[in-house]
This record gives sequence, structure tokens and C-alpha cells, in this order.
Amino acid sequence: MLWRLLGVGFPGAVDFAHSNAIAVDDEHNVYISYRYVDTIHKVVGDPSHMDFGEVLWTLVGSEQGSFDSDFVLTSSADGIDTFGSPHHVRPIPGGIALYDNRWSGEGETRLIEIMLDESAGTADIVTAIGVGERCPIQGSWFDLPGGDKLTVCSGEQPSVFTVDSAGTHTWEVHFECPPSTGGRAPYRALPVTLP
Repeated sequence: MLWRLLGVGFPGAVDFAHSNAIAVDDEHNVYISYRYVDTIHKVVGDPSHMDFGEVLWTLVGSEQGSFDSDFVLTSSADGIDTFGSPHHVRPIPGGIALYDNRWSGEGETRLIEIMLDESAGTADIVTAIGVGERCPIQGSWFDLPGGDKLTVCSGEQPSVFTVDSAGTHTWEVHFECPPSTGGRAPYRALPVTLP
């Protein structure tokens, strides 16, 4: 595990940002999310490109962020113009999708889509689906045929489930691991097509 390696290989190192997801688009740009600083970076990912590794833009989801944002973040979806402790960033047409764990214990975890206008420096949360509970760490979501979303929750009762556009659970399964196994809550559920 990275946090263990930091202590052994890099004595005194601190995981200040906690990068937790990476995705690549068709142009080989790389999207990275950072949990502790509520930040997303888009980076030139093609090693043959002369600007390989250059940060193309930075999107910060809250005042906790340690970086300056290249975007003004708004929300036409639900009026909540922040995100926190993000996971599972991925490119979508016109923007990005991510799993918004949220830091506040008062807010439920959301599945969000953000449309980005890089030239205008605007970012608008256009989809925000609350999952009905607080999922404090980890997480992912995927679109399913028919419109439901496959997601997970690492909260009080770890589960994998689907939600519709209103956030209603349409299917669910719960996991329990004996305490002695050191089992962890699910952090990702991948949709597969079976023959």
C-alpha cells in the first residue's frame, strides 16, 4: 500500500494530497483526483508530446483545496457548487464525472457530472444524484444501459447498488466480512456484460 511505502521508502514523507484515481481520454490527456485537497488535474499524458506532464488545468471543489482553480464552479443541478473528497474522476463528453464523497457529515454522497468550458474558465455541475447516504471514503459510479447508475457505498452498511436519476435505489447487495479477516468496504463495482 502506498501509505506504507511512503514510510519505508521515504522516511518523513506525508500523503498531503492522496491521489486516488487516474483516467485517460482519447487524446491521451490524464485526469487525476486528489482526495485531501478536493482537486482534479488534467495533465498532458502522451510521453511523445513535448509538453508531457504539463498540467493543462486545475479544478478545485472547495475552499479546502491547496491549489488555485482555473474554473469558477457553479451548479445548475442542485445549487451545491462544491465537491469534496473526490474519487473516480473520468472524462465524459464536454467535461468530467466523479464520485463526490463530500466531507460534511450532513451531506449525502453524490454522483456528479461537471461540464467544463476551458476557454471561459467555467465549470457547471449539471448532474448531481444523491445516493441517500453518507459514503465517507472511496467510491465509483458507472452508467448502465437504461439510465441507472451502478455505484458503491463504504458507509455504515457497505453495499453495491444501482440508483435512478432521482437517487432511488433500484437494486442493492450488502457485504459483511468477519472482523478477523480485516475485510474492507467495497470501493468499486464494475458493470460487465455476460454472454
